[in-house]
Amino acid sequence: MKWNLLSAVILLPLSQVLFGQQPAKSSEAAIVGLRGPVQSVLTKYVDYRDNPDGKPTSSSLTIYDPRGYLAEEYRYDADGVLHSHTKYMRDEWRVFKTETTSTVPNESRTFVQSFNADGLVTGTETYDGTGLLIDRTTTAFQPTTGDPAISRSKTTLPDGTVSTTTTAETTDAATGITRQSVAKDGEQHSDWLIQRDTKGNPVTDALRFADGSFNLREVKPDGTTVEHKYWAPTKTHTYQTADAHNHTLEVINESPHDYTKTTFRYDGAGRQTEIANYDKSGKLLRRVTTRYEVDGNGNWIEQKDFLWGAATGKAKLSSVSRRIITYY
Repeated sequence: MKWNLLSAVILLPLSQVLFGQQPAKSSEAAIVGLRGPVQSVLTKYVDYRDNPDGKPTSSSLTIYDPRGYLAEEYRYDADGVLHSHTKYMRDEWRVFKTETTSTVPNESRTFVQSFNADGLVTGTETYDGTGLLIDRTTTAFQPTTGDPAISRSKTTLPDGTVSTTTTAETTDAATGITRQSVAKDGEQHSDWLIQRDTKGNPVTDALRFADGSFNLREVKPDGTTVEHKYWAPTKTHTYQTADAHNHTLEVINESPHDYTKTTFRYDGAGRQTEIANYDKSGKLLRRVTTRYEVDGNGNWIEQKDFLWGAATGKAKLSSVSRRIITYY
């Protein structure tokens, strides 16, 4: 809801995007900041921007297992009609399959994804409302061998076409720099340099693509992370800064025809309390401030967003989110 208001484009930290080949062991409940043995969270959203009495927009129900791992998600429309349902099949913290069913009229589909032990997608399948298979994509990974380490994957697309990806990886023992080069169907796709500290944690990396796009990332000594992403097709630069707790502090999007600076603030519990947009001259364009009401476990049960716009110079209630949290 805040993202729609401010149109903020956030770069996921490269530690999640690029190093995401290894699945996270932290539970999803912990990642989103839930405290205590949460069993389920029912969230209802109300929009006040165009209706002073408030207009329900949607709702969601998230279910966790006793360890905090995500088990199921339900999405409902404004009338309470089920829109989609996702099931997570897992072995402890590893997800090996997800199944999402959409119940929207004329769009009834079931989308299935399968993963290997490294969290890599090995297959996708799409079925229509009657259970008929529409398309299937499979990917087979070969073990890493040799020096440099070479790994290959073959993806079979729904039309039977086979695409091959080859990854070559080397690590310089003296500098600790890892280089990973990826080719797709015989053509260079990307080149990635990674510098790690003595504990093996990435501190700088540079990922460059054949079309000129790139992602650069650096972790400062104080834990602050700075990133620079360039998307060649639109000539768009995105600069992002995050603190040591992985809270995004600032994002700048700049292209030949547009510029937006977005800043973020948080409370002591790590909850987002403000998003503000500025133009290139530094003029404040929009600001959303957020207030929370929490339960006895410290989880918020009501979130109110207030939108300030330069045109009116006033802050108005824009949306309210309410949560019903059940515990084990």
